[in-house]
Amino acid sequence: MNKNQLNINKLPFEEKTVLSRLINHEGIENAIKLQFLSDQLNLEVRTLENIIASLRIKGFPVGSSKSNVNGGIYIANSVEEIESTIIPKIAMVESLTKQIQALQKTMKELPMILDYLNSQRIHTDLGQLDLFTALAN
Repeated sequence: MNKNQLNINKLPFEEKTVLSRLINHEGIENAIKLQFLSDQLNLEVRTLENIIASLRIKGFPVGSSKSNVNGGIYIANSVEEIESTIIPKIAMVESLTKQIQALQKTMKELPMILDYLNSQRIHTDLGQLDLFTALAN
């Protein structure tokens, strides 16, 4: 990747705006809280997360940390900071993969599972399903 591929001027307005704010937050020690930045930019947190993902895909080194001390987003200034951003994402992918595999198995066994759940339905005085009792049996 070269500097021409990282042309800030070619970014959509919102991405350019986010990146211009992040440039002042280089290194994990200068991370800015996601909620704080979204409030500053008047963006929904989910929208900001999507913009950050897009910037990363385009090659910008946007790091993140869930740490209470230096948690937030920042411009990564070392390989280690990028690695510390990648590691939790790998764990997330592994968890999502397990969930997808379990749901695919569930699809194949859905009628049997629904029959079982319906047979375990226990109504409370309000007529609601008491899942805790049903799952305990």
